[in-house]
Amino acid sequence: MDPTTAFLIKIIKKLGADDFSLFQWYLEKYEKIKESKVEGLSSFNQPKTVNLLVKHFPEDAVDVTRECLEDIDRKDLVRDLSQYNSGVKHFVDKHRVQLIQRVSCIGPILDRLLVERVLQQESYDEIRALPTPQEKMRALYSGRLKAGGAVKDIFYKILEKNQPMLIADLKEAQQDSNGWTKLEPEVNSTDADEAPIYSLHSKAGNFECSVSGFRWVCKDNVSFKYQFRSWEKHMERMKSIKYMPASSLMDINVTAGKLDEVYLPHWICIDDNPEIIKEFAVLHINESGDVVEKVSEVTSSHVKLHEPTFSPIAVLISWVQSYYRKIRCNVLIYYLPNTTYLMLHVYLIPHDHAVKQALDTKKRDKYKTIEKPPPDKYLEKEQRFQLKADIDTAEITPEDELTLRHQSSDPNFYEVYIEKPDRDFCLTLTKPPTEESPSSVPPPVWRCKIRKVDYQTHAHLEAAGPSAGASGVNSMVEDISNKSLAVGDPTEALILKTMKKLGTDEFSDFLWHLEKYEEIEESEVEGLNRPKTVNLLVRRFPQKALDVTRDILKQMQRNDLVELLSKDNAGAAGPSP
Repeated sequence: MDPTTAFLIKIIKKLGADDFSLFQWYLEKYEKIKESKVEGLSSFNQPKTVNLLVKHFPEDAVDVTRECLEDIDRKDLVRDLSQYNSGVKHFVDKHRVQLIQRVSCIGPILDRLLVERVLQQESYDEIRALPTPQEKMRALYSGRLKAGGAVKDIFYKILEKNQPMLIADLKEAQQDSNGWTKLEPEVNSTDADEAPIYSLHSKAGNFECSVSGFRWVCKDNVSFKYQFRSWEKHMERMKSIKYMPASSLMDINVTAGKLDEVYLPHWICIDDNPEIIKEFAVLHINESGDVVEKVSEVTSSHVKLHEPTFSPIAVLISWVQSYYRKIRCNVLIYYLPNTTYLMLHVYLIPHDHAVKQALDTKKRDKYKTIEKPPPDKYLEKEQRFQLKADIDTAEITPEDELTLRHQSSDPNFYEVYIEKPDRDFCLTLTKPPTEESPSSVPPPVWRCKIRKVDYQTHAHLEAAGPSAGASGVNSMVEDISNKSLAVGDPTEALILKTMKKLGTDEFSDFLWHLEKYEEIEESEVEGLNRPKTVNLLVRRFPQKALDVTRDILKQMQRNDLVELLSKDNAGAAGPSP
């Protein structure tokens, strides 16, 4: 695989399922793709899509990728592409040792240096004759590259083009080393109707709560707890002071130690606008009334406070600006179980944990949840959206659009009704056509597949009749595989039990990490279900399948499953003699 293709696959694999579908939708608009008359692009996976892109745009694949990412509003990945092309000279100097150790293919680099006359033929021949890539790289650094200036500039550009994955990996490692350690909170619920209490404990360092995204910096041990609170009682007061919520309302209580800095997560798209900091503030609700504090730093995801005081606290944005800003959103899906029909309630809400908790509490007696990824892009507040399903028998109410608003209590929702569900189908959220282009169909802002396994109960199977059995062959095969594994080797059973706790997209992430192991061929991973994945793990790693599973779960930051796997393994082993 050539370096450019490998690098682009790494970028595209960061797209969620919905944004990947959007990426393909925009890619299909290019004339070269239209002329190729490729069929079924929507069924292509990430590597196959990138291979198609590189095939038809051999010199412009990166630029086309950037344009498609801009179209789907993935500024973070556009930045990944841009940052990759900027500041490389300083970066490569800083990581010279790692580059010397890890560069594996230096031939094309030397050839290009010769063409650019950075190397003379004599030097080229001497370096080419050295036995290993590492010795060749050392010779370059210690010899011709000492000249610096334009010579180094040319070298770095060639290195970028021929070793993009290597540089991207080093940058990612550098970013992780300077990042935040994610911690899973303890969750306590004192009452069924009371909001859960999240407890966290840490040593000195930089940390982030995996539930809320709340970040903190401390110089010593610290313990604190928090709850999400509803905005319902405070909304009118916020309007009166010309501010609107920009985050969940969190009631934080530090029980030991001190938080030196905190970063409150917000849901506003700031578009890298340096002036936007003037529009943000932090709300403190205490016994003496509301206190609005100006902020010193705003990032794309957080607002920073130095030596904060705590009470119920949240991020605000000016009332005027709130109507013009895009926000991060959630899509919540609930279904009515044990019926002969399918009834879904679909909510589009801002990323407010309190609203989600309130809906979960309200729905839990009658409804069950279908977990799907949220929109990968920011959506316009006060924009109207329409929900559609690609199954003719679906009835969706309301037929017209709903407006995206922050309703802290009883938000509106789409109702989807299907008389006799008998297959997988897709839900799509779109904006209405514009007045300028009333006949054009805007691309979806969110799309997900609802599979039979997501909702199908015994009642649904009975309603679907004999055809359901025929169409459910694959599901039956997986069920049989599950049962055979469950009563077989205990290691396989433990891993399978853990696999079942991964959502669809998380399972795809697991496969993506798995194919990075040298023992695994990329072709072996495509199309695997959970039981077959377990079989592959045990076959390729007969002595360390559990260790590999744990390592991948750690990379996915599913430490809860790592802990569960360890406990189950200890239980299966029995008590020590």
